[in-house]
Amino acid sequence: MSNAPVRVGLIGLGAIGHRIAKSFAANRETPVTYLCDRDAALAERIAGELGGIAWSTEYKAMLEGDHVDLVYIGVPPRFHRDIALDVINAGKHIFCEKPLALTLPEAAEMAAAAAKAGIVHAVNLPLNFDPGIRIFGEQVAAGYLGDLRRVDLDLLFPQWPRAWQQNPWIGGREQGGAIREVSPHLFHVILRAFGPVVRVQAHMEYPADPAACETGAAGLLELASGQLVAVSLLCNVPRPETVSLTAYGTEGTLGLQR
Repeated sequence: MSNAPVRVGLIGLGAIGHRIAKSFAANRETPVTYLCDRDAALAERIAGELGGIAWSTEYKAMLEGDHVDLVYIGVPPRFHRDIALDVINAGKHIFCEKPLALTLPEAAEMAAAAAKAGIVHAVNLPLNFDPGIRIFGEQVAAGYLGDLRRVDLDLLFPQWPRAWQQNPWIGGREQGGAIREVSPHLFHVILRAFGPVVRVQAHMEYPADPAACETGAAGLLELASGQLVAVSLLCNVPRPETVSLTAYGTEGTLGLQR
């Protein structure tokens, strides 16, 4: 096993991509060696912040030669599949933003291609490493709840997209919306703590604009154990932002809230 640093290249330098770049660069084991963004001025500026590293507006330039070992994909979701397959074909490992893909077949194709090529691959779900999430999982595993009765996931947003998330796609129906953007973090917690989902019922609320994302949603997820997860989303309501996950059991209740 090699102890050499893992050289990181990043594709997409928006709010999250820029933050990820600084996090990688702060660790001497993951030096950032190449950046890519369609905005040349942005790529050049961040490359300068990181010591004058290589940058490009074309991601395939990053994949040519021996510049990077791991590629972070931080572009809008509809580009994930094509870029990921190019990264895999170039023999580079992948760290991809969520949602992994726009459809389940696309995601399955990406995962199968990575496995076949022996590529290390992961999705960016940082909430998984939060101390509160760890404690939540430990308490569930220790039997704090007793027998699980139900899980509630409640999402309230006074504004969507949020003020810090203004971009051309996140408020659109094709790629954006709070269900795609926020709930994957909590769905991951649910799957790890309570097991697989076997059935989904969902009702979506959309505005008159056919290009705009959902403004509300209500759903039930049936776990393999038979218990239900109730999901509720409302956007553009006069309430403080709330992201809440609550598990009810016969012996106790556990919750996560932000």
